[in-house]
Amino acid sequence: MRSYVLTRSYDDIDELCADARDWDTQFIPTASGSFRSSLFQARSGAVEVSRGRFLGPLLQTGAPPLGHWTFVVPASPAVRFLWRGHRVRGDSILVFPLNGELHSVSDQSFDVFTIAVEDAHLQAVAEALHLPGPRHLVGGCEVFGCSRQTLAHLRATLERIPGAIARGASPDDPLLARRFTSELPALLLRSIAGASDRTHAVAPSRLAVLRTVTAHLPDRPDVAMPSVQALASLAEASARTVRRAFLEVYGCGPKEFLHTHRYNAARRLLRDADPAGADVASLAGQLGFWHGGRFAAEYRRRFGELPSQTLSRRRDPRRG
Repeated sequence: MRSYVLTRSYDDIDELCADARDWDTQFIPTASGSFRSSLFQARSGAVEVSRGRFLGPLLQTGAPPLGHWTFVVPASPAVRFLWRGHRVRGDSILVFPLNGELHSVSDQSFDVFTIAVEDAHLQAVAEALHLPGPRHLVGGCEVFGCSRQTLAHLRATLERIPGAIARGASPDDPLLARRFTSELPALLLRSIAGASDRTHAVAPSRLAVLRTVTAHLPDRPDVAMPSVQALASLAEASARTVRRAFLEVYGCGPKEFLHTHRYNAARRLLRDADPAGADVASLAGQLGFWHGGRFAAEYRRRFGELPSQTLSRRRDPRRG
């Protein structure tokens, strides 16, 4: 049986993304200041449970575990964020489409549980409960409004998992494994079946526009960012449609998104450079930031440190 546990705090967003098991993520800070977070992940059999707490606004992109139904449960009623184009409150359960994508914009305080269940396992649990399969039960919806009692029960069940592991339990211990593979999937299916409100997915055409646009963004900061009009042409859409898609799903316009993408790519390059053989001035010129003072000031506003400080803390190559 495949199992694992990860519990760690972070002050570096790239390290968190590199550590996250089974998820393919890229997180981009969208405001100035330092980043703080903690991540708990544990898996038992066909089910993975995670809790992510992020202090600092983030643009979150990527994908949940492949071949899994992935559910998101806000850790408290006060949580608010933009998820796949939906403005989400803490009284909802979110369901990724099978093999769907992550598009989320979180504010200063983000705290959620995620539960990823292998498709075949969730089908089997639904059959045992005499419920429709997950495809029928979800029915193309992504946000499910639930009662306070339902969410309180779910949160209490989820919080017991990291608590038990902190006390020395293994995910493969029989009682804890049962909570992972039987109790949680059953609770989630019953919660979805009894939801009082359902919200359908964002128009696929807008998500397709964003997928096309983001696929053409350069990973290297020394490559010029395309214009909004050029991105619209690639997506075979109008510039207005591209702007509306970005605002709906990411909560910001494409120009702001591109600017953020460029500075975060520059930060990754500085972190990977060898400080013994590079200096900020030459790197900034290679990256297309021709005014060193403006680059340093904006960099410090975004990340809470100077480019020279990032360069001096070269990433450990063993971390990838």
